[in-house]
Amino acid sequence: MVKQKIKLPKVSLKNNGKVGFSIYLPMDGQKYQDRFRDRRISQPMSAMLFADAVGTNDIFGFKSFDFISNPLGLRLGLADMTITDHTIEIMKGVVWDYEKYPQALISGDTGSGKSFFLFSLLNGLIKSGAIVDVADPKETDLSVLGKTASLKYRVTYGRDRILKSFYRFYLEMIKRGREYHDLLNDNLEENVGNYRKYGLKPHFFVFDEFGAFVSGLKYNESEAIQQILGQITMLGRQLGYFVAIAMQKPTADTIGSASRD
Repeated sequence: MVKQKIKLPKVSLKNNGKVGFSIYLPMDGQKYQDRFRDRRISQPMSAMLFADAVGTNDIFGFKSFDFISNPLGLRLGLADMTITDHTIEIMKGVVWDYEKYPQALISGDTGSGKSFFLFSLLNGLIKSGAIVDVADPKETDLSVLGKTASLKYRVTYGRDRILKSFYRFYLEMIKRGREYHDLLNDNLEENVGNYRKYGLKPHFFVFDEFGAFVSGLKYNESEAIQQILGQITMLGRQLGYFVAIAMQKPTADTIGSASRD
C-alpha cells in the first residue's frame, strides 16, 4: 500500500475584538486557490461558524473573509446609534464612513430586514445633517416617512414621480459640479478638498426595491436610469452626492453601468 501525502492549506484566523473575526486563505498557486478566490465560499463558512460574512479583502498572498459574530446581539436602537457628520454606526463596532466608502448597496430576500435597516439608515443620515430623498416603489414601508418633518415632500412613489425625482437629484449634482468647479478656480492657492471643505451638505438618494423598479421600465428608461446611476457613482463622492440602493438580488444587468465603473 502506497502512502499518499496530502498537503492541506494553512488557514489563519484573526480575532477582531468583540465584533468578529477574519479568516485568511492562502493564494499560493495550489489547486484549491480558485475555490478560495470565489466569494461564494463565505456562505457555507457563515453557516458553519454561526456568523455573518461582511466583506472580503485581497492581501498579498492571502484572501481574507471578514465575519461578525452574534450579529443579533450587536443590534442598536435608533437612539443608541453613534453618528457624526459623515459616519453612522450601523451596529455595535460597525461604522459606515460614507466619505471613505461612498454609495451603499443593501440586499436581502423578502423578510430579511431590509426595510428595518433602511429606517435605521435614514435615521442616521438625517441626524448627520444630510439632505435625503427617498424612492419607495412599493408605496408601503417608507412612504409614511413623507409625513414627517424631516422628509416632508421628499418621499416619492409611482413610476413617473420616481423617475422625475431621481433625474432631478442627478441634475442637482451636475449643478453642484459646476459650482464646485468655480470654487476651485477661486481658490487655486489652497489644497483641493471635497464638498465639505466649501460648506456644502451631503445629499442622499435612498432607493428601495431598485431591481424590481428597473425591471418594470421600458428599455430606454432602464438604460437612462442605469447611466445616471453610473454618473452618480463616478462623480458623487467628491461632490457630496450619494445613493443607497436596496434590492433583493443585485446583478450586473440590473445595476448596469454603475457595476462596471
